[in-house]
Amino acid sequence: MSLYLDTSAVAKALRPEPGHETVTAVLRDPDRVATSVIAYAETCAALARSSAALDLIASARQELERLWGQMHRIPLDDAAARSAGDAALRHRLRGMDAIHLAAALAWAASVATPVTFVSWDREQRDAARAEGFALLPEVL
Repeated sequence: MSLYLDTSAVAKALRPEPGHETVTAVLRDPDRVATSVIAYAETCAALARSSAALDLIASARQELERLWGQMHRIPLDDAAARSAGDAALRHRLRGMDAIHLAAALAWAASVATPVTFVSWDREQRDAARAEGFALLPEVL
């Protein structure tokens, strides 16, 4: 099984909050894990908006750097942007959520195993389920 992590999942890997253990478990085998390149900026933005102390944010950023080097990163190019546009129209998604869904579809097309979509965003999960992805966590 391969996994696709959206930004909500990547962020949970960096902070002790509900879902942290789930993401930590899937990241034990980072070779089977992918995310979109947009997750880096989105995760940094989430860290910047958090109420955590600056030393905790710096520590989380270091962990993000470590994880970033291990995960497969799905690039955003013209074809991916158009695929995301199609996904946005098909599922009525916000732009970044559509980019994640398109990246997950690209990842699924490039690997030989089923892909599980890892997210805590309900609208994104609904769209991923409609595209045939298994979800983690299975229920919110």
